[in-house]
Amino acid sequence: QLQTVREQIIDFSSTPAPVLISGETGTGKELVARAIHDLSDRADQPFIAMNCATFEASSFERMVFGVQNESLGTFMQAEGGTLFLDEVASLNPDIQAKLLRAIEHREITPIGSDKPQSVDVRIVSASNENLDDAIAAGRFREDLYYRLSTVVIDLPNLRSRKDDIVLLMQHFLSHYATLYETAAPELDAEEIATLLAHDWPGNVRVLRNVAERRVLSARRGGGSIGASMRLDNEMGNVPETLR
Repeated sequence: QLQTVREQIIDFSSTPAPVLISGETGTGKELVARAIHDLSDRADQPFIAMNCATFEASSFERMVFGVQNESLGTFMQAEGGTLFLDEVASLNPDIQAKLLRAIEHREITPIGSDKPQSVDVRIVSASNENLDDAIAAGRFREDLYYRLSTVVIDLPNLRSRKDDIVLLMQHFLSHYATLYETAAPELDAEEIATLLAHDWPGNVRVLRNVAERRVLSARRGGGSIGASMRLDNEMGNVPETLR
């Protein structure tokens, strides 16, 4: 599955087309967005990430379009580069309309100005919510969806990639062992079974957290994968045997 994603990143990075990245929380959507930017002909220009879940209608134009002679909005900050819109499904309808116009016309009007300014940015967006469902529920504009989704990359969740779990854990254990200047703990059969039995609702992000906790525990002379998973407050579906 990730071989396919890798090929899509390489293929689509050379085009100016908008890209929509879909996937559950923790699957690496921003990593993919940055890879698309880094492999594109815009790589030496800015990559600006915006978390749309933090936007309020009252401050949207100031943050995104800027204020004349006072501050640059994120569109101008990303000029020549890539603007990454994370969690686009969380935008309210008023903001969606303003964003759609800016993307369609490739221009913005800063607060306090009566003259639109042209902008040259590539739009890459991401959502952990199914936008088809959001459109059907009337929470997301269909016309904005089509502007954002010329190219769609679907990131697989970790529970559908069972064969990758142990490899990823070993990679993260090695990484954090180097970071904390200690030996990487070896996974025993029980720990491997524990890893494979879990559904990983937080995906790779939580797997990485568990690996870091396991290395820190090993550095103190103890710990196990099960204990590391119990300590992680982000786990929403820990097997009963680990609680």
